[in-house]
Amino acid sequence: MATHYGKGHIVIGGVSLCGEFTIQKTISRYAVGSVVMGRQSEFRSSGYMHEVRFRHDGRTVSGALAVMLKYAGTTIGISQPIFTDATLAVHDQAAGTVRTYLNAALVSMTPIRLSSKALPFGEMVFRCLHVSSAGIDDDDSLFTDSSTAYTAPTYDPADLLTSSYSCAFGASAPWDAFKTMDGISIGFQLQLEDIMSETRGLVNQLLAGCMVTATLTPDTQGSGPDQDDIDTLLAMQGTGVRTGARLVGAADLVMTGSGGVTVTLNKPAVVEAISRYEFAPRVGAITFVGSRSATSGAVTAALTMTRS
Repeated sequence: MATHYGKGHIVIGGVSLCGEFTIQKTISRYAVGSVVMGRQSEFRSSGYMHEVRFRHDGRTVSGALAVMLKYAGTTIGISQPIFTDATLAVHDQAAGTVRTYLNAALVSMTPIRLSSKALPFGEMVFRCLHVSSAGIDDDDSLFTDSSTAYTAPTYDPADLLTSSYSCAFGASAPWDAFKTMDGISIGFQLQLEDIMSETRGLVNQLLAGCMVTATLTPDTQGSGPDQDDIDTLLAMQGTGVRTGARLVGAADLVMTGSGGVTVTLNKPAVVEAISRYEFAPRVGAITFVGSRSATSGAVTAALTMTRS
């Protein structure tokens, strides 16, 4: 049999994503044993899945953003099962094949790096389960394979955007317009609740939460924020400080890149700040935690990312 090397791409929701990826194939298991053979003498299966661990090539295009940032704008709650028999196709250039997973969902969102010195996206994970309309012992219930001549997706290096970013957090100086020392790091923490079956193992997961954080070090040169501004922003003593206080910002954190990208974190609170007494500017990293709010009953997105 031939040993294949080289690239491929995936297609999910009609969107082609290019980059490097691996596929991890896992049988979930538990140990059984006895006083004769020992407590872990063998294992039994409890489920089957494949996971596509995908590192995006960094291009900022609207279709890819909709896939990668899917849960940032999704209504949270028990009515949100993430597995809906959506297909994910793996196109293999060297082998000339397409493996189509029949029930795939995003289970780990990519971190975002907004900087003039780095591409914006990292690793995301898609989990693939058996299609809901078939038994797990049916042929072609997890994936199908076909021979298809490889067609490379459209690629434009101009979509590889790197730029410096200006930030605005409210209308009062110095937070109405400030820069960063080394860009902005945005992370997502998904909370997924497993739905298990005796006969199928993991059958679905419910989206129970999506927390978004942004970490940056303000540029303190010129009119940038100083240590007193940080202390005022944190407000950790004085009138209104109490346990149980609501940690929601009065304004959005808007991050605008010179390359036409705008990222908005909804009504975040500043929850951490570092003061450095070392060979570095006194003001260190500060951390914003996003929130969700509602307008006329409609829940706003925790984060949006657009390109003009």
